[in-house]
Amino acid sequence: HWDAQYFDEIWMSWGPMSVGYGSDLVVFGPQFGKFSDSDGWRRSMRLMASSVHRSERCLGKRTMIVFRSPAFNFDPANSFRQQSDFSSHVRPIAEESGIFYLDYYRPTYIATFQLHNPLKFAQGSTFHYLNAGRYFMVQSLLHLL
Repeated sequence: HWDAQYFDEIWMSWGPMSVGYGSDLVVFGPQFGKFSDSDGWRRSMRLMASSVHRSERCLGKRTMIVFRSPAFNFDPANSFRQQSDFSSHVRPIAEESGIFYLDYYRPTYIATFQLHNPLKFAQGSTFHYLNAGRYFMVQSLLHLL
């Protein structure tokens, strides 16, 4: 389940001494894709957006907030179905909070199983193997900016 205690504490105390304060881009997202507690996610994302927007007024510059979904993973705790359904639950919550949602699940799933050859992953690899997923994530963020 979503336990936002530490996540929320970051944004409740967000200020000039915080890591990332004043940056052009804040990227966050979970390691694994399992969804529960929509009220908790909603509250946390609104808190984050509010904190960042407050800092924008102080700094006089915009900060883009990006929620990145987990990439496809051979995850013993979350089924493929849970992973694939994650975006349908979290994307609307992120977007209603003014946060850009970047979905990595589908492209990394396709790449892992070489369904359309969008990337050259090692056969059968996934997000963590050979860091190919990380390069894909960085490349897509650069295109986003």
